[in-house]
Amino acid sequence: MIEELVLEDSKSDILLQQIIKDFGISKIRLINELLDPNIKVYINIGRYDKQKGHDRLISAFERFNKQFPNSRLVIVAPYGPIKEETRSQVANSTANENIYLFSRMNNPYTLLKMADAFVFSSYYEGLGLVVYEALALDKQVITVNLPATIRYLNGDEVIVVDNSEQGLYEGFVSFQNGKRANSNFSFEQYNKKTINEFEALFDLNK
Repeated sequence: MIEELVLEDSKSDILLQQIIKDFGISKIRLINELLDPNIKVYINIGRYDKQKGHDRLISAFERFNKQFPNSRLVIVAPYGPIKEETRSQVANSTANENIYLFSRMNNPYTLLKMADAFVFSSYYEGLGLVVYEALALDKQVITVNLPATIRYLNGDEVIVVDNSEQGLYEGFVSFQNGKRANSNFSFEQYNKKTINEFEALFDLNK
């Protein structure tokens, strides 16, 4: 079963009453799960595109969910060329009852703040800005090893896993077993690095 939820006019703050209003009573299950300390909720944000790695994310979660049934996966993907393909994969998954697909969400940060961890599953990316957005919300991040995405990190702000389905699966298991990253990412240091790199482009002495 696929539950495709529609959330509109969300606010960036965590306002439970607003979430309930937007979800409707029929979606109260997910709200209860987000508030249940015995359930781990993992979230991914990205369009329905092969690049985003939803196929391997879903497969990895399916294996993981068999071992840890008190786990949920939320995918926020309002549009993209492989939407129906992804929906079909979820529908046919043995973990389909524990996977939520979101559509037409104006602001996903309310859910992101309430989830236990953000999972970055892309096959390739440039910066991977959503990783840094998650860190800005002090979220735990599990990310595949993409040099362009983690280049500004010192190595302990996120949980880095192999760039594969197996890597994602092992990331789920590690987090479930208590592994945590130091999510105190220094945006001041990040800004200095990016400014220095930009200025270096115009340094004629180099």
